[in-house]
Amino acid sequence: MFPAMSDTRALDRAGEAVDTRQRVERLLYEAVDEVNLGLAADERLQKTPEVVLVGDAGRLDSLGLINFIVAAERRLQTEFQADLSLTDVITSQHQGRHLTLGGLCGTVTGMLERRRGGS
Repeated sequence: MFPAMSDTRALDRAGEAVDTRQRVERLLYEAVDEVNLGLAADERLQKTPEVVLVGDAGRLDSLGLINFIVAAERRLQTEFQADLSLTDVITSQHQGRHLTLGGLCGTVTGMLERRRGGS
């Protein structure tokens, strides 16, 4: 038995969301690699969703965070042809709590999916 047309479209959108999340994760990890080049070995970020970027347990100082934002925005813009302000995302998500790499990935993926749905 074949799925209904609406079921097929939902499956396609779900597949696109997974693909988008994987692409965003890859780009954020590439930005981590770039930032890590300028850090001492004991200061480098791990490429895991749990690593804290901002907050009390945050691994980056202000300059490291700026470098990460610039590297990530450049990659996201090239890959998705979308102007995203990660500074806005980070400041709105942070507000007194920590922000992880996985949390940032989810937020950016959601933003990109909403933009794609709205166009």
